[in-house]
Formats: sequence, C-alpha cells, structure tokens
Amino acid sequence: MSVATPKNILGYEWYKLKQISYSKESIEVNLNLERDRTHNHLCSVCNQKASPQRKKDRRVKDLLFHGWKTLVVLEYYEVKCKQCGLRVEHIPFVRPYARATKRFEEAVAWLCQHLPLSVVALYFSLNWKTVTNIDKAYLEYRFEAPSLDNITVIRVL
Repeated sequence: MSVATPKNILGYEWYKLKQISYSKESIEVNLNLERDRTHNHLCSVCNQKASPQRKKDRRVKDLLFHGWKTLVVLEYYEVKCKQCGLRVEHIPFVRPYARATKRFEEAVAWLCQHLPLSVVALYFSLNWKTVTNIDKAYLEYRFEAPSLDNITVIRVL
C-alpha cells in the first residue's frame, strides 16, 4: 500500500510542493511549486523534447480550497523546440499562456452551462470577460467546428 503525497492529492503532475503560505485578510492560499527534475522539458505545441532556455515564474488560479482562493506559483521554462522554435514548456495541468489551471477552467465552463455568466464571475471573483474567454476556449476545445465544404447554398428565412 502506498502513501498519498501532497503531489498526488493536489494533482500537480511533474511538480513538487515547495511552500504553502496564506493570508487571513484576503482569504487566500499560495502554493509554491517547483519542477520535478526527473521529467524532460517538452514543447507545449508538439510535445517533443526541447532544450530549456530561460526559467520563469507563473501565477495561476486554482479551485477554492475549503473556501479560500488558491493561487499557484510555479516555475516553468521557455524552451527551444527543433520544430516550433521558442515556446513555453508543456505543463500538464495548465494550458499554454493560461492564467488558471485546467480544472479551474473546467469548473467555470461547467457552471456557465447552468448559470448566467455574471453569477459565475461573481462566484469566482473574476471579470465577466475572463469568464467569457474561459467558456469560449472550453467550447472550442470540446466541440470542433462543423465542416462547410459540401455547402453550396445558404438560405435565410
């Protein structure tokens, strides 16, 4: 029987929990993560091995943790890919250039199916434009655009 580690519980693949801090005033938890050095650097576009160029920090929102806002601070690299050039590296739980984790975005998109955007924005303390962008990105990911190749006539009534 294996023992669950914070990495397994929290779901931050390829990362180790370095530090936890919190602020009672802002009701916010900050999780500082560092890369697990056992994983290769991968291009976020083609998922091929790439060489690290520059280390950076990134702050992304995650789901509420017992009613507390959760902010994840993680290190990542810009990588040089042979096929794609200079890109950000692949992070399993965050889309490239996104400011929230995938599970946070999925929760926002799920609530958007059931509630008005303004209510979802209020619940997550987000700007309604941010909620709209997350919902739009999720819908584009979930449903592919219909093929218009065989359409010859469009009729408007």
